[in-house]
Amino acid sequence: MQIKKTLTRIPKLVDPDKYKFIGDPLLAGWETKGILQKEMDGTDVNDCCISHNGKWIVGGDDFGHVRLHNFPIVLPEPNNAYGGHAEHVVGVTFSADDSFLMSTGGADMSIFQWKVTPL
Repeated sequence: MQIKKTLTRIPKLVDPDKYKFIGDPLLAGWETKGILQKEMDGTDVNDCCISHNGKWIVGGDDFGHVRLHNFPIVLPEPNNAYGGHAEHVVGVTFSADDSFLMSTGGADMSIFQWKVTPL
């Protein structure tokens, strides 16, 4: 059985407050502008992911840190930074129930599993 897929063209900008997008946010969006730390030049954050419950956003950076922020993030502080990767955290994602976080390293080629424990 072949499923026919169709696309609908929307000829205007879509308001992100009215529509839920599938997938992770853009690194340069209004809701993620505080993900860059003061010492970063704008290219140091490699990936970010919003939790399924919409409470947190996590980012992976070039310094081997996984940074957990409240979402949406307007200011760079406060955040919790967790180290472990050698450098360049290239991927971050939450588990389906937001109880775990997975991060992948670039040069170290490692995969970390982090337990999320809300305060």
